[in-house]
Amino acid sequence: MVKVSVIVPVYNVAKYLNQCLDSIVNQTYQEFEVLLVDDGSTDGSAQIYKKYQQLDKRVKVIKLAANQGLSNARNVGIENATGDYLTFVDSDDWLNNDFLEQMLTPVFAHQAEIVLGNYYRYDEAQQNFLLLPHTRINTS
Repeated sequence: MVKVSVIVPVYNVAKYLNQCLDSIVNQTYQEFEVLLVDDGSTDGSAQIYKKYQQLDKRVKVIKLAANQGLSNARNVGIENATGDYLTFVDSDDWLNNDFLEQMLTPVFAHQAEIVLGNYYRYDEAQQNFLLLPHTRINTS
């Protein structure tokens, strides 16, 4: 089985973190680790991720002493990842329950090294979700 490292930078996102982590740990594809990189959160984020860490051995926490920014948190996640593939999830986002399975389909079918997918963004003004498709990249 191919293992995926899901890297989630965490900085003061207690409002969104439960939904984000629920969407990750309940994936249809189960061979993954979740690397939560706490970038110096001062809200209730730690209490939330500790609960997930206790309930699911795939959830790992890396706590940074002080806020060092999103890029650094992602890089720390990369340095600690043990998966065959990486994916990044912002801690105020959530995934469809088959996200990992769908992303791995071209990996298995075509030995793809990089996979891009569509995503939705919530439009505050229109109060709905907008589909934002990825741009096709040719490999020739």
